[in-house]
Amino acid sequence: MKTITTIFFKLFFLCVIIVSGQTTVQIEDLSIGGPYAGLIDSPFNGIAFYGNGDKAEGSISLPTVPGLYKVEITGASSNSSEAKINLNIGSNNLGAFSFSGASVSNSSREVTITGSNPLIFSLELITDNGSNDTFLDRISFTFLGSPPPPRPAPVIPSAPSFESGIYRNMFVESGKTETEVQQKMNAIWDHYFVNGDSTNERLYYEVGNDMAYILDTGNNDIRSEGMSYGMMICVQLGKKAEFDKLWRFAQKYSQHPIGTDREGLFSWQLNRTNFSMIDQNSAPDGEEYFVTALFFADALWGSSGSINYRDEADYILDSMLNKPAPSTSSCPTALVDQDEKQIVFGICGNSASFTDPSYHLPAFYEIWAKEAARNNQLWADMATISRTYLLPRAAHPETGLMPDYSEFDGRPVNQGNHGNFEFDAWRNIMNMGFDFAWFQKNKNDIQPLIDKQINFFKDKPGYSTLWTLDGSFSRNSDHSPGLVACNAVGALALEDSKVWPFVDEFFDTPIPSGQFRYYDGLLYMMSFMHLSGNFKAITDDVGIPDCNGTAFPIATVSTTDETTQGASDGKITFAFSDVSGREAIEFSNDGGATYPLNVNDNSETIAFNNLAPGTYNVWVRWGNNDCPTSLGNVVINEGDTVDPDPIQSPFRSHTIPGIIEAEDYDNGGQGIAYNDSDSSNNGSQGRTDEGVDLQNTTDNGGGTNVGWTANGEWLEYTIGDVTPGTYDIVLRVASTQNNSKSLALKLGTTELGSVAIPNTNGWQSWQNVLIENVQITSGNANQVLRLDVSGGLYNINWMRFEQSDSTTDSSNCDTIEAEDNTENFYQLNNVNGVVTNISYSHWMKFDNVDISGGKFTFRYAKGNNENGYMKVRIDNNRDSNNIAEIYPESTGGWNDYVEKTVNITGSGNHVVYLYFHNASRNIQLDWISFKSAGDQRIPEANELKEEETVLVFPNPSNGVVNIKVSEYNDIRRIVLFDVSGREIRSIKEVGQKEYSFSGLSKGVYLLKVDKNKKTIIRKLIVD
Repeated sequence: MKTITTIFFKLFFLCVIIVSGQTTVQIEDLSIGGPYAGLIDSPFNGIAFYGNGDKAEGSISLPTVPGLYKVEITGASSNSSEAKINLNIGSNNLGAFSFSGASVSNSSREVTITGSNPLIFSLELITDNGSNDTFLDRISFTFLGSPPPPRPAPVIPSAPSFESGIYRNMFVESGKTETEVQQKMNAIWDHYFVNGDSTNERLYYEVGNDMAYILDTGNNDIRSEGMSYGMMICVQLGKKAEFDKLWRFAQKYSQHPIGTDREGLFSWQLNRTNFSMIDQNSAPDGEEYFVTALFFADALWGSSGSINYRDEADYILDSMLNKPAPSTSSCPTALVDQDEKQIVFGICGNSASFTDPSYHLPAFYEIWAKEAARNNQLWADMATISRTYLLPRAAHPETGLMPDYSEFDGRPVNQGNHGNFEFDAWRNIMNMGFDFAWFQKNKNDIQPLIDKQINFFKDKPGYSTLWTLDGSFSRNSDHSPGLVACNAVGALALEDSKVWPFVDEFFDTPIPSGQFRYYDGLLYMMSFMHLSGNFKAITDDVGIPDCNGTAFPIATVSTTDETTQGASDGKITFAFSDVSGREAIEFSNDGGATYPLNVNDNSETIAFNNLAPGTYNVWVRWGNNDCPTSLGNVVINEGDTVDPDPIQSPFRSHTIPGIIEAEDYDNGGQGIAYNDSDSSNNGSQGRTDEGVDLQNTTDNGGGTNVGWTANGEWLEYTIGDVTPGTYDIVLRVASTQNNSKSLALKLGTTELGSVAIPNTNGWQSWQNVLIENVQITSGNANQVLRLDVSGGLYNINWMRFEQSDSTTDSSNCDTIEAEDNTENFYQLNNVNGVVTNISYSHWMKFDNVDISGGKFTFRYAKGNNENGYMKVRIDNNRDSNNIAEIYPESTGGWNDYVEKTVNITGSGNHVVYLYFHNASRNIQLDWISFKSAGDQRIPEANELKEEETVLVFPNPSNGVVNIKVSEYNDIRRIVLFDVSGREIRSIKEVGQKEYSFSGLSKGVYLLKVDKNKKTIIRKLIVD
C-alpha cells in the first residue's frame, strides 16, 4: 500500500467552454490527487500523471443526460511508447484512452453517459508500468443523440463448439464488425510476434534460423508458461514456422533429456543470456499447454514432417506420470496425484502436496482423453474432478474468487499471499469460460462460479486485481488488462446482458505494452482469441475424421441462390459417397434442423430447401451425435429484384440543438434519402454501397465528409427532439473553386435559409459559414431536414445548431483559451494551445462572454515591429460595435509572452469578435479575459513558472544517480520513492547544490524536490 497520500490538491470552479452540443474542460482546472500528479506547461498547459493512483477530478453539467456522447481527450506520452488514462463518470468506468508517442494527439470514444447533472468525473492512471508518463491537456464531450437501446442478452448455442464446429465471436455479437475484430486480431499478432518494438512491444525473439523464445519482459527470463502459451497461440493462428521454432527452443533448452530424473519435463525458468536453467523444476501449466498445443499441431499439420507432434505430446504425458507419487515428498515427483486425480502445484517435496486451481484445465483433459495413446480414463476423470469437485470448493461462496494455491479439497493454502485471489487466479474464469464453450459439461457446477465472479466485479469501475477471497480488501490499485481480458471470457458461459460491459471494456483496452507486458499481454491475446472464435479444439474430427476405425463419408456442399428478394427459396445441397450398410447419419444447416437418412447405398444427395439468404455453417454427424464435422461456411445470395418501395428511416438519431455529421444522412437510398448525380461513392469510404460520395477528412475530429457535390444534389436527415428557440446554424465547408455556389436548408416545410460557400483554398481547408437567427419551434420535431446543393464543387463536414438566444452557456472562466473560439477566419493554426498565424483581416468569434468586468486582458507574443492592431467587437463583426482598439507592441520574440490590459465599457453576455488589421503577421494569441483586476485568479503556488533547474543524471542509471540544483536555499527536502510510493532515500536538510544516491536496485523511481512554494518531480530509471 502506498505510503504517500497527496502532493497537490486544489479547490476550484471548473473552466468550462460550452459550444452548443459540445462541452470542453481544461485538464489543469481539475483537482489533482494521488501520490505524484502535478501541473505542467509543456507540451501544453495541463497535468502529468506519473504513477498508479495519480488522478484529476471535477464535476460537469452536460446538455442532455442520459445521452450518447463522443468523449475526446487531448494528450501525449512522455516518450515514443503508448501512454494511457482511465476515465470514470460517476460509478461508470468508461475504460482507457491511449496516446501513442510524444506528439500531441486525440483519443476518442462514443459512450452512453447516464446519471444526472452535475456529473462527477475523474481521470486516473491505473495501468502504469514504468515505461512512460501520461500528459493531458483537455477533455471534451460532444452530444450525439439519445442512448442506443440496451442490447439483448447473449444466447448460448444449443450445441457445444466441439460438436458443432462453431466457435462464437462475442465481439461481433456485441455489435462490432467482423472487419474491426479481425483488424485488432492482426494488430495483436503484429505487436507481439512480428513488428513490435523490441523494448516495449515484442514478446517473440528468434535465435538463429530455426529457434525462438517468448521473453518474460518483467523478469528478463524465459518461462515454460510463456513458451507453451506462445506455441498455443501459433497453432491456433496457423503459424507453423513460428510454432516449430518455439518448440525446438523449448525442447533443446528447457526439456530435461533422457536418462535424467526429470526426463521429459520442463524447467520453468531459463536464463535469457545463455539459456541455462535457473530452476530445473516444473510449473505444470507449462507441460499442460505444451501437450495440448502439440496434439493440435498434429491434427492441423500432421506428424510426418521433421517433428512428430503426436509422439512428443504422448512422451510428455508419460513423463508427467512416471515419476514418484507426490505423496512420497520426493524431488522430483509426478505432475499428477493419481489418487486425487488432480494436477499438483510443483514437483518437489511439499509443493506436490497441494494444487493451483488455475492449473486445472478440464477442456485440455478432454482433448487428452480423446487423443492420448494411454491413460485416457485418467484424463477424463481429471476433467470431471476439476469441474465438479475442486473448482466449486475452491471458489468463495459469495464472490466466486479462488485462491492462487489450494488443497486438493479446495481450502486455500496460505503461503505468502497465495491463499488470496492473486495473479495466477486471474486465469480461472478464462479456463472455465472456454471449457464451457467447447464442451458445455457440468453446467450446474461451472456457470454459477462464473456468474458470482462477474457479479463481484461488475459494480467496481476500474477494479483492482488482488483481493481477499471474501472481497473485503484489495492490496493493490492496478486495473490490469490481463484480468480485464480473463473476466471477459466468462461471457461465453452466461446468458445475461451484464456481460456486455466486460466484453466492451476488453475490446476497448489498448494492447498491453511496456516492461511488464508479458503476463498481461499473453492473457490479453489468448482471451481475445477465445472471444473472437480464434481459439478452437483442433482435432482429427475437423476435416474427414476416422470414426471408430472407419473413414467418414466424403461429403461436398453446393448452394442455389434466392430467385427474388423476399422469396426465401434458396437451397443447400449435400452430395456424398459412403460404404453401404452405414448406420443413420444427419446433415444440418447451421447446426439447426437436421436431415436424417439411412444410408444403404454408395452415394446420395440431400437438399435443404426454402432457405433465406445468408451465411450458413454446414456440418454432418452420425445419428448418435458422434464425430461431428464442419463442412465450412456457404452463402445463399439475395435475389436480384430490388424492393420497389424503399422506406426512408433515420440512419442516426439527430436532435436540435446538436451536431449533425453530413455523412449521417437517412436510410432509403437514391431518390428517397438523397439525390446524387452518379451511383458510385467516389470517396470509397463509409457507406460504400450507396451513391453519396464520402471521403476521409483531416478536419478536427477526423471521420468522413461529403464531397464531390454537384448542382441539384440533396441530402435528408430525420430530426427527432427539438428545443424551441432562436438558432444560429454553423456549417463546416471547404472548396478550391470560385464558382457561384451555395447551400440551403429546409426543415419540414420551413425554409431555414441559405448561405454562400467561399473558396477556402483547399478541399481539406475547412471554414465555418453561418445562417443566423433561425426560429425553431416544437412543431419542427420529428420532421425531415433537407440540405440542397446549388452550384456544387464543395465539401461538407457537419452542421451545428446552436441557440443564439441562450444565456445558460456562458463561460465561467477567468481566462478563455484562444483556441476555444467557436468560429474564425482564416485558417488559423493552433499550436500547443496557442493560436498562431494571425494576420491581416483575420478574426475570431467567442460566444456568450460576460464583459461586465470593465477590463479586457490578453496574453500574446509578437516578434516583429509591424503596426498591426486588434479591435474588440460585440454582437457582430462591424466597426460600429467596437468596444476597444489595441496596438500590441513587439514583445521581443515569438516565444516571449506578455499580458496587456485595457479598459472597456459594457455589461452582460455578448458574442465577442476579435478583428485583426494591417501587419502581415499580427500576433500569437494565448488567451483573453474580461475579468476586472479584483476578479483575476491568483495562481496557486504549484502553478508558478519553474525558473530553477533540477538535474538528475545519468538517467537511465546503473545504480548511482547524481542530483544537481541551481539554488538550494528554499529547498526543504529531497526524497526518492519507488513506484509503490515507498521512501527509498531522503535528504531532510539541504545545504548544497549537489548530492548523489548509490546502491539503487533496478527499477523506476520518482525524485521529489519539495520547495517552499512548489514541488518538482523527476522520473529516474535504473537499468
